[in-house]
Amino acid sequence: MQTGGDSARPFSDSVYADCDIYADHEDGDLVRACIRRAGDFQEEGRLLVGLAVSVRVAHNDYRTGRRDDFLEYGTVLECTSREEAAPSEVVESLRSILRALSDAGVPATPSCYFEEELLC
Repeated sequence: MQTGGDSARPFSDSVYADCDIYADHEDGDLVRACIRRAGDFQEEGRLLVGLAVSVRVAHNDYRTGRRDDFLEYGTVLECTSREEAAPSEVVESLRSILRALSDAGVPATPSCYFEEELLC
């Protein structure tokens, strides 16, 4: 699948600018460890910064009360694309995070305009 977003508009306005990933785990340290295993992510304060995306791991304060809803998952990864990253690099970086979470047995669901590209 080819990724879009290579138009003339600023990348910050692109559909690839940000993506939230909801992880069904309360332990933010475990989730951070999964992200570090997913690629070349470095700690910069509260952020994990990679070549294509920066990730902030936070407690999910948007719980719905419906256990069957991914919005009920305990942790949210707030992912922001780096300006210099190509859309295909953003997609691959987020896929690697999702794979690392899955390998650790942590169910995760992306929520963004291009989520169908992440589930391939």
